[in-house]
Order: sequence, then C-alpha cells, then structure tokens
Amino acid sequence: LPASAETGSLSTNAKLSADGTSFTVELIVKDNPGVIALTGKVSYDDKAFKLTSVQNGEIFENIFMSSQNLSVNPYNTIWMEATAEEDIKTNGLLISYTFEILKTAPMGESA
Repeated sequence: LPASAETGSLSTNAKLSADGTSFTVELIVKDNPGVIALTGKVSYDDKAFKLTSVQNGEIFENIFMSSQNLSVNPYNTIWMEATAEEDIKTNGLLISYTFEILKTAPMGESA
C-alpha cells in the first residue's frame, strides 16, 4: 500500500515447513483503503535461500503479473485491474513467497 494511504496496512506472516527445509512468507493487507494497481519487489540473500514458488492471493484474484522467472533477485510483481470501475477494497492475502533454505546457507541470520 502506498505510504500516502491514510489507512491500511501491510504485514507479513512467515511459516517454517515441518521438515525445516523451506519457509513461506505471506503478505497480508488489512484495512485496505482501495487500490487498482500495486507493484511489489522482494529481495533476499540468494546465498542462503532459493525462491521456489510465488502464489497470488485473494485481493487481485485473477490479476497477477510477473515478467520474471523465479531465479531473478529481486523478484518483481505487478497487480493491475485496468478495467476496474472502482477501487478494490478486499482485505487478506496479497501474495505468498516460498523459499528453500539452501544446504550451503551460512549459519546465523540472513536478510
């Protein structure tokens, strides 16, 4: 959501897989003031993680675009409803990113 939005928030939810070899980061929108288009970019430590999956959420159900493959870092995403007659005000899951934790990942924290 744009920094100029009077209301609304974007939060993250991270979930580690049961076997500890991957994790998923979800971006959640709350109090959506209304949008027609969004862009997003996720950067990560590619010495520690590999992006393996990107799943669109429920806010822009059928409108999800990426011109890149999963190996591009940062990974860019565009959502746009060019024919919308009014702003989309849906709350909930925007997108989820799943990462593999590489066996060669250094110990400690990674961005």
